[in-house]
Amino acid sequence: MRPAPVIVIDHDRAHGEFVAAVLDAAGVDAIVVESDVPVPASPWRGAHERREEVVRTIKTSAFRTVFQPMVALYKSEVVGYEALTRFDEGGRPDQWFMDASALGLGTELELATLASAVAAAHALPAGRFVTLNLSPELLLARREELGEALRELIEDRTVVLELTEHDVIEDYEGIHASLAALSPQVQLSVDDAGAGFSTLRHVLMLEPEYVKLDRAWVSDIHADPTRQALVAGLSHFARTTGCELVAEGIESEHERATLQDLDVSLGQGYLLGPPDDVAP
Repeated sequence: MRPAPVIVIDHDRAHGEFVAAVLDAAGVDAIVVESDVPVPASPWRGAHERREEVVRTIKTSAFRTVFQPMVALYKSEVVGYEALTRFDEGGRPDQWFMDASALGLGTELELATLASAVAAAHALPAGRFVTLNLSPELLLARREELGEALRELIEDRTVVLELTEHDVIEDYEGIHASLAALSPQVQLSVDDAGAGFSTLRHVLMLEPEYVKLDRAWVSDIHADPTRQALVAGLSHFARTTGCELVAEGIESEHERATLQDLDVSLGQGYLLGPPDDVAP
């Protein structure tokens, strides 16, 4: 039997509904009440509908994979691709994954979209790596299913697993163990370097093969000595530790040229190629 409903009182209804969604996923009914607003007759309808929408999307594979090229800046050559998900019903992809996680469906949606990316990646040019985004939870808790999903793609090319931005990581040893159990063909990337202390800690503790530079540091870098100084430091760190620095969000030739001068290895962005259903 489910426990009695919990009343969530919040000035911000959207935030209250998020809290209630988490409770609902844990098996606890919740009623959201805005301050000074009577309890609604049909509480929680929105969260239940959103959960059904996510479940339906997973079951019907109502999404597709697009690929954005990753370019070696020093020779202007495509060396890999990042797989990105686009949902048939629209909306920001990161919001879909955040909602799914809050509703207890995060790893299910990740596995479904990852299967789509693996299937589509077979059509990419040979000899180029593929980057797949995933959460630490998927890597730690469902390693066997992840390995099975990646098995055929690993036989074909190098796979880079990019830990999704802003995720909390508490078990660094577990991450290392999961990666070691997959395949030598599987490498690691950490996103949003320079965005905060926690991300830099990920870089130090995980020793990834790739470190992605937060796009906020890329925008107009040619006109900002402060950004240039930070990227120069990260570039030195990358050379010293043997990883490659990736700049995302490159949109102008000025940005590309400056990043190349700062010895940034790889880049991606609309200047170098937008996400597309068919790889360039």
